[in-house]
Order: sequence, then C-alpha cells, then structure tokens
Amino acid sequence: MTGEFDSGNKSHVIELPEDSILAQRLGTKLKEYRQRLEERDIHIAPELHDAWWKERVLETLLDEGRVDTFVLSRKIVEQLGQERFDESQNVLFNRACGVIEAYVLGGGNIQGGTGLPD
Repeated sequence: MTGEFDSGNKSHVIELPEDSILAQRLGTKLKEYRQRLEERDIHIAPELHDAWWKERVLETLLDEGRVDTFVLSRKIVEQLGQERFDESQNVLFNRACGVIEAYVLGGGNIQGGTGLPD
C-alpha cells in the first residue's frame, strides 16, 4: 500500500517547499505519471488508474505551489460531472494526496511504487 491520507470533508493543504531540487524531482515524477497514463489499457477509463489521481494532485501542487485538497476534490468532482466521489474515487483521491504529501515531506512514509526519482 502507498501513502495514507484521509481528508474526509475537511480541507487539508499540501505545500510545495522552497526547494528547487525537490520541485525538479516532482516535475520528473509528473512526467512519469503522464507516461503511465499514455501506456494504460485504452479500454480502462483514465480516472480508474491511480496515476490519473496522482497527476491531478501533483500538477496542482507544481502549478500553484499548494494543494487545498477539498478545493481540488470539488474541481475533480465537477470535471467528472458528479455530485461527489464514489467510494473507490474517494480512496484513489486520498491515496494520491497521501503519496504526494509523503514525497513533499521526504518520501519516508511510502511503501511500494517506483518512488521519487533522484
């Protein structure tokens, strides 16, 4: 299992530290997520793939310098044309937030996966 995170209906903010090396590594990770999505089985909707959720969180972090998880969750729900996440979407979103936050905090709380590139 990867990083754990549970926002519930509360807002939580993930902030990008002022560390250009970390930002560069996170940018490389974003490219990796995008590559995974390009290589996915085209018969599987992208939002069913965990990389899609991680890409959304990481892209927001790199573009805005922070992620308000509640605000981002509302944006994604709207993009998906739904009123709220279903149970599996909630798990995928919370897991994605947990992984990205763990990378920002040093990556020590992540099990499995490819990790943050050097």
